[in-house]
Amino acid sequence: MDVINNDVVIPDQITTYWCKLLELPDDVREKQHIIRHESHIQPGNEDYVHHIEVFHCQVNANQELPDWNGSCFDENMPEILKKCKKVLSAWAMGAEVSAVRQNCIRAVNPFVI
Repeated sequence: MDVINNDVVIPDQITTYWCKLLELPDDVREKQHIIRHESHIQPGNEDYVHHIEVFHCQVNANQELPDWNGSCFDENMPEILKKCKKVLSAWAMGAEVSAVRQNCIRAVNPFVI
């Protein structure tokens, strides 16, 4: 499954942290495990992306969460999305595809940011 953030206009500031809420599709609602991760950066944007993180939202799996696609520090970001802080996956410039060791796989629930 790809976690993609399309059509982000980079603000005119030194550093931007961008958050997008993603509800996982129904076919991955059962217990899933992350076994590898890698970046997908649009050609030409490599100089703008320093790192990427995927966070688990620690809420009840049946809870409705508001849509969000904006600055992670925007004062209008819904308060409940602050529960999306457990890092599931991280990538930084220069990193290659990363496979997760068998004894370190992680289960996830339906929401990530």
